[in-house]
Amino acid sequence: MSRSINEIQDEMLNAVSDADELSTLEVLTDAEETQLQNSLTSTSKVSIWRLYLWVVAFGQWVQEQLLDALYNKISTLISENTYGTKLWYTKMALQYQHGYNLPETGIYPTPVTSAEIQAVNASKIVAKVSIQRVVLNGVGSLRIKVAKSNNGVLSAFTEPELAGFQTYIDLKDTAGVYKVATTGNGDDLKVSYKIYYNGLILDNEGKRLDGTNDTPVQDAVKAFLASSEFDGRLDVNALTDALQQVEGVVSPHKVLVASKFGDFEYNSTSNIAGVVTDFRQPDSGYFVLDEINSEFEFVESYE
Repeated sequence: MSRSINEIQDEMLNAVSDADELSTLEVLTDAEETQLQNSLTSTSKVSIWRLYLWVVAFGQWVQEQLLDALYNKISTLISENTYGTKLWYTKMALQYQHGYNLPETGIYPTPVTSAEIQAVNASKIVAKVSIQRVVLNGVGSLRIKVAKSNNGVLSAFTEPELAGFQTYIDLKDTAGVYKVATTGNGDDLKVSYKIYYNGLILDNEGKRLDGTNDTPVQDAVKAFLASSEFDGRLDVNALTDALQQVEGVVSPHKVLVASKFGDFEYNSTSNIAGVVTDFRQPDSGYFVLDEINSEFEFVESYE
C-alpha cells in the first residue's frame, strides 16, 4: 500500500537527522557555501533543501500510487481469468455473441470496422448473469441464470437464445462440470403497504398535488427492484426504507409482501414463493412488481 507524502518526507527527514556524516555543503564551492549557507542549512519548511525533499517525496508517492494501481489491475485480471471460478464463468457468459460461431480457440474474433463493432455489441444479449452451485438429480451442477435487457428492463431469453447460450457455455467446459442455463420472466412481487402521507404533498390516492407524478410510491418500488443486485436477496426492510425516501411519505407500514413464479401462487407455503417474512431470493434472478394485485392504502398524517 502506498504511503502518504508526509510519511515519505518523515522517513527522509529521519534519515537525514541520523546521518551525522552527511554535510549539506560539502559539494559547494567556497563562494557558493558563503552565499547559500543559511538557506541550505535552515530548518524552515520553505528552505531550499526542504523544498527539494518535498519534490522527491512527491515523485516517490506518485510511483507508489502507480505500483498500487498495477497491483490491483493484475489482481483483478488473475481473479477474473482463473479458469472455472464463478467470476470466470460470469465473464464468459457476458461475452456470448448470439448467432456467431465460436472458433476452436474458444475466443471470438476481434471486430475491426465500426459496423462489425456495432453488430457484435448488438449480439451480446447477456445483460445479467448469476452462477449458482446446485444439486440436480443427485449431481453437483452449475445453474447459470441469465437475463437480457431492453432499455434497462430485464426480460427472459427466447428459446433459441437460451439454446444458443447453452451450447456456447457447454463449449466453455471444465471437465466433469454439468451446467444448466436458465432464464425466466421476473418473479412476480405483490406488496401491500399502509402509507401515512403529508397532505401538503400527496393526496389520498398517493398522487402528487403538484401534478408531476400520479404514482410516486409505486415508482419507488419499481426503481428499488430495478436497482437491486441480480439474483440478490430481496430485503423487505430495505424496500420499506426506499419508500420512506419518497417525498410526501411520512411513514410506510408493510402489510404484506409475497412473491410467486411458475406454478407457485402467493399463498404458497414454500420457502421460495409465498409470503416474504424478511428475505427472498428470486428464482429468475429478479423481481417485477405485480401492479394489478399490489395494494397501497394512503392515510393522511397529522403529525
